[in-house]
Amino acid sequence: MKPEVKFEVFFDLVCPWCWIGKRHFDSALAQLSASQPDVEVSTVWHPLVLLPETPPLGRPYQEFYLQRLGGAANVAQRRAQVQGAGRLAGLEFDFESIEVLPNTMAGHRLIQYAGQLGGPKQQEALIEVLFQAYFQHGLDIGRPAVLASLAARCGMEPQEVAAYLASSAGLAELRHAQQLAQHRGISGVPHIVLNHSIPLSGANPPEVLLEAMQLALCTDPATDPI
Repeated sequence: MKPEVKFEVFFDLVCPWCWIGKRHFDSALAQLSASQPDVEVSTVWHPLVLLPETPPLGRPYQEFYLQRLGGAANVAQRRAQVQGAGRLAGLEFDFESIEVLPNTMAGHRLIQYAGQLGGPKQQEALIEVLFQAYFQHGLDIGRPAVLASLAARCGMEPQEVAAYLASSAGLAELRHAQQLAQHRGISGVPHIVLNHSIPLSGANPPEVLLEAMQLALCTDPATDPI
């Protein structure tokens, strides 16, 4: 049998650390594939909506963080921290361009739909597009019309996407994912679980992720304790 690593990634689209963590994750995976090309890798993307109480049309972004962090100085300090970490991962964040803090449920449902159409690779491509649209261009990724347009960049049919989002499809799966995270005691993102046994919280650097991947190769990926 080929060595195998299974990843479960819990994330949310409005969390900048999730995009940073994904880039580090991609880098570590590339290093693993280069050094051990026979390793089989599978990834499951689990949505974890951090702010489910956000209205369907979102809320004012700048105002939300001023209230959440207690003032402009604290906001500036936090953004500088994220931007510094982002640059190390090859990312630039334009927080000033963001006007709306979206409800991410529709975005996560779209990612689930992408998985039905094209599997994890299709999901990963869409996740990248959504992160970039939000954090670099300030697009409102809570609006179905915006999501349909962005999905088209990944080869998805906008009219089919719009119909999917207008239905109740994917809502039960989204609720199940929220319950899964709660059952496992996961409340923050990004959070990665390797081979159902090695949890990693936060946007860990590639070398930490790679070390965990090497450790996971010594564990049995077949048994899920949940």
